[in-house]
Formats: sequence, C-alpha cells, structure tokens
Amino acid sequence: MRPFAYCLLLILCCAPPFALACKPSAAHPLKALTEEEKLSAATLVFVGTVINFRKAPELKSASRHSDPAQVTLAVRHWQKGSGGHLMELVDTTGTDCDPLMGISHIAMDTQPLSSTWRVYARESQGRVWIITADRINNNTTP
Repeated sequence: MRPFAYCLLLILCCAPPFALACKPSAAHPLKALTEEEKLSAATLVFVGTVINFRKAPELKSASRHSDPAQVTLAVRHWQKGSGGHLMELVDTTGTDCDPLMGISHIAMDTQPLSSTWRVYARESQGRVWIITADRINNNTTP
C-alpha cells in the first residue's frame, strides 16, 4: 500500500496545473460576470490611467500568484467608494478561468502604461487588490 500512496503523492505534487485547470462542464458552466456582479464584488470602482507599473515578486506569497504586479493609477473619477487621486493596487495574472468569466487584469496587458481602465477592486491584507479591470479606449470619455 505504501508504494501506491507515494506514487499518488508524486502525481499530485508534479501535476498541479492539470489538477487545478479550469474545466467548465455542463454541470458546472462558467458564465461571464455581469456589471452588477462586478460591482457587488468590489468595494472600490473607479476609472483611472496607469502611470506606473512594475512586477512585484515580493508579493508572490501574499497574492498566491506567480507573477503579481504593483500598479499606480491616476484616478479620473470614482464610481463606488472613495480614495485619493492616486491609487496603488496589486494585480495578478489571475487564473485560466478568468478569460472565460470576462475577468481581465492590467498585469496581462502588453503595454499598460498610459492606458485607461475601469477598475473593480477590494481592500484586503492592508492592500488594494484588483478583482477585474476593463480597458477603456483612451480617445473616449467613460
């Protein structure tokens, strides 16, 4: 019995991406979040422009993600909650389920600097974390 247990442990340790992969099914479908669901999950919602972006490997353990980023946005206006004119947030690359649920992250953008976003965020662990962000065309006013 012991060799079987060791083999099972080895499989579980070596194949976590397969075990945790996003696999929607008919019994457990994923649906894109509605605007109402995004607003309900967030304590802060604002429109802002990215003025600073940097990878933040020191936040790996706090974020439980492999590639967190520190993002600073100049706030154009608040839609929910309140804060300053500059917001410093933590963003992650999310999970492989995020695109299927309509969740996007500034950290996944190829050129985040100077881009404008509607950010849905929440405060936790003394930081503000991006739940999802919708990129806004810089030539239009939201």
